[in-house]
Amino acid sequence: MTIELTILGIDVSKSSITTHILTQYPKGGLQAYWNKTRNKSSSLYPAFYSNPDAKKKQKSAFDFADYLAEIKPDYAILEPTGNHYSRLWASILNKLEIKILWVGHVELRRYRGGKNLPNKSDPADALAMAAYGHDPDHRLETGEINLRYFLMHRPEPIDELRDLCQQLEHLNRVQSPIVNYARQLLAWQFPEVAHTKSVSTAGFLPPLWGWLAKRLEISPAGKTRIENRYKISIGSTF
Repeated sequence: MTIELTILGIDVSKSSITTHILTQYPKGGLQAYWNKTRNKSSSLYPAFYSNPDAKKKQKSAFDFADYLAEIKPDYAILEPTGNHYSRLWASILNKLEIKILWVGHVELRRYRGGKNLPNKSDPADALAMAAYGHDPDHRLETGEINLRYFLMHRPEPIDELRDLCQQLEHLNRVQSPIVNYARQLLAWQFPEVAHTKSVSTAGFLPPLWGWLAKRLEISPAGKTRIENRYKISIGSTF
């Protein structure tokens, strides 16, 4: 039994996507289909850009939304290439209530290689993803898509928690070099506090770092203590 579905394959890059739409698995195989269509990329493999260059007549994310409204796919299949890179396009798909399926990196690479499609080709990747959902091996006996060949959908709270953890990891990475360099400068400008631990109190910044940044969000007592100590510092004296 075959259920007719319109499937859009989407290959995500840093600031753009390349797409391809299929309503059935190509007769004659993917390699033959690719050889017939690869030179018609502008029409059969449209690309859309998050920051389009008007001079190059590049299509925008708004154009992508219009394109989706026109073709009305039942599913969009993507590879999770960087959570942030795919997020804009996934949000457009969700807004238009188009179901999203995710294919793992390893699975897509094996599938593309097994079908003799070229590597490092955005159109070929988009084709592979569109065909992945139509492949008879990835369908149930009822004709429906077999979801076990796709990645599990994470509940939204888990995605939010993952984003917060990534932000904290990034801040920890960029914070350490800044703090270390600041302590090196303090070693001769204000050596008495260069290696002390400055702790924040409720509603206030850590006194030392708040004072160095000339921020107002430090406790009056902490500010006074730091300023008085600096007045008698060897660094301010010499």
